[in-house]
Amino acid sequence: MLPVKKEILSPFVTSAVNILQMMAQVNPTVGEVTEKADKRTWGVVTGIIGMTGDKLEGNLSISFDEGSVLKIVGSMLMTELTQVDAEVIDAVGEIANMLCGGAKVGLHELGYEFQMASPVMISGKDVALSQFGKVPVAVIPLTIPEGQLVIEIAMRERAGAK
Repeated sequence: MLPVKKEILSPFVTSAVNILQMMAQVNPTVGEVTEKADKRTWGVVTGIIGMTGDKLEGNLSISFDEGSVLKIVGSMLMTELTQVDAEVIDAVGEIANMLCGGAKVGLHELGYEFQMASPVMISGKDVALSQFGKVPVAVIPLTIPEGQLVIEIAMRERAGAK
């Protein structure tokens, strides 16, 4: 059983693939959805956005290993990058924003409305994060030749949602 309904995950996957193809000219391979086993960030840079709506609330995070973030951000900026710096970290926030915005459109089509918070970026691997109580977190890996990134979705129905 998936930790989050497939219909809710689908717009996030579609948005991520579209962004990576259009903005970075890469074609990611989408891996199998699993449930997150710990409370730590996955990659060297992570962007997180909170979401709240009439039926759902939660957050999205997108986390990159070094190879994937340098390739993706370098392609977006049309330059070759060799290190994760402030510009790369800022770009991860923009990617998280675009990803969440694209998913928002897809979720609207399914009858879900929500607002997005401003992104928060975390630099560093294995940083401890606290999610909502006992809400399971769906992990969706995406692979490109230069490395891997993961999307994590923690989502729950709002109390009293109809």
